[in-house]
Amino acid sequence: MFKLIITILGCYLLCISSALADTVYFKAGNTKKGIVLKEYTDRIIFKDLEGEHIILLDDIKNIERESEEQNLLSLGNKLLQEKKYEEALKYYEAALRLNPNSKDIQDAILRVRGILFRQKDNFQQQNLERFKKLDQLQKKYQSKRPEIELPEHKIDYSEQIQSMLGFSLEKKSDEYEITNILSGSSASEAKMLVGDKIIAVWGGLIKFESLESIYEKLISGPKYSDVKLRILRRVVVLGGNKFWFFGAFNIIDSKLKFVYDGLIIYDIKKEGRSDLAGLKEKDLVLSINGVKSDYLTIDNIKEKLIESENSKIEFIILRDVILRRR
Repeated sequence: MFKLIITILGCYLLCISSALADTVYFKAGNTKKGIVLKEYTDRIIFKDLEGEHIILLDDIKNIERESEEQNLLSLGNKLLQEKKYEEALKYYEAALRLNPNSKDIQDAILRVRGILFRQKDNFQQQNLERFKKLDQLQKKYQSKRPEIELPEHKIDYSEQIQSMLGFSLEKKSDEYEITNILSGSSASEAKMLVGDKIIAVWGGLIKFESLESIYEKLISGPKYSDVKLRILRRVVVLGGNKFWFFGAFNIIDSKLKFVYDGLIIYDIKKEGRSDLAGLKEKDLVLSINGVKSDYLTIDNIKEKLIESENSKIEFIILRDVILRRR
C-alpha cells in the first residue's frame, strides 16, 4: 500500500512538473521553472514543486511566459514602468485580442488610457500657460512697465481627489488611510469608510510610492472614467449562538471557503450578523482574531468561531472597489 501511494505521488509530481510553464532567468545565471502566481511592482510570487517563493524583480533577468498573451502583457507592463505609455497600450491591445475576457488586460488598458488622457490634458494646460505668459510679456513691453512675477501655482491634488472621488487620503506610517468621506460622493456610494486603507490602485501596490504619485494615479483619467482600488478594512462581527443543527457558520450568519486567491466570505444572510457588520460577498479574509488565514483550515476556522460564540470576532479583509471620477 505504501509503495502504491509513493508511486501515485511520484506520477502526480511528474505531471505537475511538466505543466509548469513559466521560466525565471536570474541575473546570477540560474533558472527556476514554475508558475508566476502574482506580480507586484517590486517582486513576484512564484510557485514550484518546493512551494511558493517571493522573488525580487531586481534579481530577475527575464521571465518566459506560458503563452503569447502573457508575453504581450509582460512587455506592456515593462513599457508602462518605463513610462512609454503609447507603446504599452499597443501591447495590451494585442494581448486583449488574444484573450478578450482577461480582466487584468482590461484593467491595464483602462489605466494606460487614463494616463494618456491626463498627459493630453496637462499638455493643453501647459500650452494655455505659455500663451498667458506670452500675453503678459507683450503687455509688459507695450506699457514699458516692470514685469510683476506671479507666484508659481502648485497643484493641490488633495482637493482634486475630494472633488473627483470624494475622500481624503493621509499617509500613516507605511499605510495610506482614508481620513474623510464626502456625503453623496463616489467613495460614499461605494460604501468606503474612514479608516479604510488603500493598498493598491489598478492592482499595483502603493506602499512604497509617494503620496503625490498615488494622487496622480487616482486622478489620471477623464471625467466619468473608473478607477479600481483595493482596500484593507477591519470588520468586527458580534457572534451569535451556534445551534447544534446549524453549525459553526451560523454564529456569523455567513460562510467561508478557500478559493485560488485565499479565504473568502460567501452566502451572507441578509440583515444577518456579517451583513450588519459590513462584510460583503467575496471579501478576501486575511485574518480572523489576529490569526492569518494562510495558517488556518476550515476546521480551524469553525473551532475559532465556536470559541467566539456570543462574542466579538475580528476580521481583516481585502476588498476591490470601483470608483467613478466626477
